[in-house]
Amino acid sequence: LGLPESLFPRLSDYDDVRRGLKPDYAARWPALRHAPFCLAVGDGAAANVGSGAVDGRRLALTVGTTAALRIVRDGPPPLVPPGLWSYRLDAAHHVIGGATFEGGNIFHWAQDVLRLPDAATIAAELARREPDSHGLIFLPLLGGERSPGWSNDASGAVAGLRLSTGALDILQAAYEGVALRLALTAEQLKSLTPGDAPVMAGGGALAAWPGWVQTIANALNRPIHHLADAEITARGAAILALRALGRASLADFPPAVERTVHPNPAHAALMQKALARQAALYDQWITPGVRLPGPHSGSSAPTPT
Repeated sequence: LGLPESLFPRLSDYDDVRRGLKPDYAARWPALRHAPFCLAVGDGAAANVGSGAVDGRRLALTVGTTAALRIVRDGPPPLVPPGLWSYRLDAAHHVIGGATFEGGNIFHWAQDVLRLPDAATIAAELARREPDSHGLIFLPLLGGERSPGWSNDASGAVAGLRLSTGALDILQAAYEGVALRLALTAEQLKSLTPGDAPVMAGGGALAAWPGWVQTIANALNRPIHHLADAEITARGAAILALRALGRASLADFPPAVERTVHPNPAHAALMQKALARQAALYDQWITPGVRLPGPHSGSSAPTPT
């Protein structure tokens, strides 16, 4: 930037703790008069800590309005797989992962656009259906694309519509489409974590649509541990604060698991075929910004980090 270093603040780790408040604020919030304050961390990093995914052997899946799949590694900064990103949790730990603009918002979009029944009827009907039974290919890039292709002009697409296609067919294709995009990120992370690494999952969208957990387990072909605590990011922030004060390590408070969902082998095979069809539609519809190995052809570009 052509600016002298003296214009920038000192680089500090999150555990560079400051205590206490100035008099005006101490009078306003006396309970925080001597409280320790840590510097901010990324919410995704805090979610990994709250999920217990802090050693590279587990992945953290967070699905709220949007969705992300991340790991934490220690040691030197690792090479970032194409299409993914990395940032520091602290001086010794690195967060690597990918994210989508679509998560629970795909259900809100469908409810706004399609004439859907009530949520209980939707859940019961979807539970009876086999994966990819709708005959559609849904590319869920309604908000644009983040990982793994980083296309600047991406938009959503749906193929295979017929006169017999119903609203629930489109909804099913949409949320399966998001699961397939997460499967691409999981594939990119295989170079950094065991291929059978369990996924620690949380977020409001999974709590609202619990059947989605099975769909994602099938798409990733990995077991998913659905966490009991809905506020995993706040939980991770609390653990990080305890660590900054020397009272805990990152792994001292493993999260409670509400249930473990294993992939259905037959349904996982169906999702793999659906992933190949989605990748083919992507290559026809989108010009990606990052060249990826595997199903996408892509074009050469630097990897975002």
